[in-house]
Amino acid sequence: MQNEQWSNEDAALGDKLPYTFQAADSVCWTEATDSTNALVARVVRQRLQQQDGNDLRDLTAGLFDRESAAAIMASETQQGEGRIVLGGYAEAAEGTEFADTESAESGAGVDTAKQALFSPHHRAHVDYACNHNDVVAALLAQMGVATVQLDQLPTQVPISVALADTQTAGRGRLGRAWYNRAGESFIASYVAAVPKSLITGERSGWLTMAAGLAVVDALGHELTNSPALELDPSADITLKWPNDVFLIGRKLGGILTELTASNDDQAVVTFGIGLNLLVDPSRLPTRESTSLQLHYAPLPSHEELRDRLAAGIATALRVRLSALASWPDRIAERMRQEVTARSWTLGRRVVARLAQGGAVEGRAESINADASLTIRLDDGGIQTVTTGDVGVLPE
Repeated sequence: MQNEQWSNEDAALGDKLPYTFQAADSVCWTEATDSTNALVARVVRQRLQQQDGNDLRDLTAGLFDRESAAAIMASETQQGEGRIVLGGYAEAAEGTEFADTESAESGAGVDTAKQALFSPHHRAHVDYACNHNDVVAALLAQMGVATVQLDQLPTQVPISVALADTQTAGRGRLGRAWYNRAGESFIASYVAAVPKSLITGERSGWLTMAAGLAVVDALGHELTNSPALELDPSADITLKWPNDVFLIGRKLGGILTELTASNDDQAVVTFGIGLNLLVDPSRLPTRESTSLQLHYAPLPSHEELRDRLAAGIATALRVRLSALASWPDRIAERMRQEVTARSWTLGRRVVARLAQGGAVEGRAESINADASLTIRLDDGGIQTVTTGDVGVLPE
């Protein structure tokens, strides 16, 4: 009976998130959790305790596979959150059955409302529209990479995805609460295993920038290839340094990048991404925020739009991080040019609240090779900001 339930939910996940299920190495969906970044951290911690080796690439690729079942069920049951569905990378041929008694008994004693359900999946067996060669080739060309095949890159970065309908303790940078509502918000965490050299020194700032560009890529692709029309001809998706997605000067979403695990050679990085998709104007958290439906219509249902965006971000993030890992300096410079062209911050008067305390005002002048922001102060001096909060001032 247990395995019949798993089998039924295998199909249900494929129906619910068909594009995401095929674009990512493994997928987890839950009705509710404290935060998807926190969920990822718990699963990574459990998997590190379980596995014999220390290969973070394999761990990331199979993060939400069948072996994650007991750890996730136990963790989320303790959190008191909702039902979870997993779709994991599986080293098995198509049609392989997973109906062994030991696995069936692993969920014994867990409330069925919180039962983890599984969908074994092998990316190599899937030819999917959301990650086809044309999309990958276009992204690579955008970054100045001549090859049109992702598997021809020297380094390939695995991507797993956790999605939630709602999160009860979602937060952004500096501990700020993040508004979310089931059926209106996009809530996801993307897990990537990258070379450790990308999280140290001047390259580390480009990880968040890569995630921001991946969101812009996915939104642009979806809006260009859907019946949705611009309700405002000035609608333009931009990036506010360092981690916000803006639409016509208002905040559409944000990104929280966290280091989840590392060893001598590799690091697991989690990108928490939240977007306002179908939020009613009366429920927007601030006057400076907006929602996608206020600028484009008609949009598909929340479930379809979330799935297509989640898959698009997974594809773009995989391509961008793989290119960055393969040619760090060259791709960082290319991304600097892209971020500069897409920046809502540059050229505007800003206030920077510095991580070390205090604040400065001036005009945002440039994004630098290490992804820092240069501000020309009102007295003519220069302030370089590497971490902190930068707000655009009215003029």
